[in-house]
Amino acid sequence: MEELSQNKIWKLYRSLSPELREMMSSEDTAETIDNICRLHEYDDIKDIIQVITNVFLGLLPPDLFLDTLIEDLNIEKGVAQKISMEIEHYIFNPVKSELNKLYKIESVPEEVQQKNLDSYRETLK
Repeated sequence: MEELSQNKIWKLYRSLSPELREMMSSEDTAETIDNICRLHEYDDIKDIIQVITNVFLGLLPPDLFLDTLIEDLNIEKGVAQKISMEIEHYIFNPVKSELNKLYKIESVPEEVQQKNLDSYRETLK
């Protein structure tokens, strides 16, 4: 990923929704990331924070987060999957609608999700 100037980064940050800015700058977010990295014995927390920041700034689609951990940060796949799953749950999901807007991702209505889930359950019986 190309290096961005501080000016460009600030411009991107200021263009974000208040919810995304709050999640990015929250002490709770930093503490959660720290706890996840410690739990999975990953010491380069700054690297993880940079990748998460890139997601929030609109530079890295959330669906490429796991691949980036594996390929760019060289985290072993199993560990990367665990870290990714927890980051998704605790960091990305609370602001998922804002991330969807940022990346212009259309979400599936809940009733469609439920119908698909019910259909899936029926095939398992």
